[in-house]
Amino acid sequence: MQFITQAYPTLTDGEKKIADILLASPDCIFALTVTSLAAKAGVSIATVSRFAQHLGFNTYKELQITIARQQGEHDDFILNIGADNDYFSQIEKIASAESDTITLTLKSL
Repeated sequence: MQFITQAYPTLTDGEKKIADILLASPDCIFALTVTSLAAKAGVSIATVSRFAQHLGFNTYKELQITIARQQGEHDDFILNIGADNDYFSQIEKIASAESDTITLTLKSL
């Protein structure tokens, strides 16, 4: 999400509303379509598209994929899964994270 914070000073007011939502809760991007993000930010769909383009993406979908990948990389760090953990501990951490993800998704819907 560093790419959003770096671009933040150059964003328009509408784009900053979108950035604020995504920076506050990056996981929400999984559940938000262009339309729902626009409604949540109080901006037009075109503003969401321009926001993605301003950040260097061709489409909002590309932005979603990039954030999803970054979140996935971040999850490994949070879970601290490594060679020093036994398989049961790794499975337990992953199951807990998946449960949390499902709960957050339900809340966002």
